[in-house]
Amino acid sequence: MSRVVFALAAAGIAFAVAAGTCAWLLRQYMPGTEPQGLYMDADILLKLVMMLIVLLLLAILGLGLAGVFSPADRFAVPLSILAGASAALGLLGAGYGWLMVQQVVARIGEVAFDIVAHSYAEAALVASMGLFGAVVALGLRTMAEFRQ
Repeated sequence: MSRVVFALAAAGIAFAVAAGTCAWLLRQYMPGTEPQGLYMDADILLKLVMMLIVLLLLAILGLGLAGVFSPADRFAVPLSILAGASAALGLLGAGYGWLMVQQVVARIGEVAFDIVAHSYAEAALVASMGLFGAVVALGLRTMAEFRQ
């Protein structure tokens, strides 16, 4: 039980950092841009990762609500697996976005941060989406365990 609560706290802190970074980049370097616009401008692979994270979130919500309202403890392991998959997919997508920025900087040379802030915001958005799925999954698992 304490491991799940610790993982929930760690995922929550990481989510707050990623979402705060994305919001700061949007507000500071791209005023008027919203996360929806960031999604529309994202790389095709990052869009695919974001869509997969949303599909994982639907599975997390279904299993989590079933786990909260059922008397058995059958959904603890699948929720943990989905939490790890969501976080891993989000961080993998964020790493891909960061790598794309580094490749551009290596080819072109010094680039002003205003130019690459958009790509960093995309990476932070993907990371925050994946970590949000992990927070929801671990939170629902914790709720199901406390309910029993």
